[in-house]
Amino acid sequence: MIKYILISLFFVACNNFQKNDAIKNVESITHRTISNDTLISYTIEGISSEGAESIVRYVNNKIFESTTTLYIGTGQISVKYYFEKNKVKVNEMHYYYKTEIENVQSKEDMQLNKELNYYLDLKGSVIGDEVYDKTDIFQEFKKEIPFEIGNG
Repeated sequence: MIKYILISLFFVACNNFQKNDAIKNVESITHRTISNDTLISYTIEGISSEGAESIVRYVNNKIFESTTTLYIGTGQISVKYYFEKNKVKVNEMHYYYKTEIENVQSKEDMQLNKELNYYLDLKGSVIGDEVYDKTDIFQEFKKEIPFEIGNG
């Protein structure tokens, strides 16, 4: 339900909707530009069996931050990437559903199970101490999501 609400909000908020066959495994792209700030929503197949979507913010055509939501049978995982000069700050929030998935109506029906914070280098390796039980999707993310976009 939350997935559909988020997608609906982006369709309403965005001026342009375009389909781009050049991006592999991306079902839809919603594009909105405000000065040099661009927000693109990617629905990505293959990262999670229940589905995954990534909302990516570009500033001056370069990736700035993203939130990827992985839908799993018993809950959701939110992986936020904040792109810095030579590293990526990662924040993971793992939620489980308090009720059956078909009864999930809002965030009130989910409970935070764990939160992880760490840094990656631009190749996807953890900087510092190893992080156990992290959601390791950075390589797939890099393959599917452009780190730079063109003008227009």
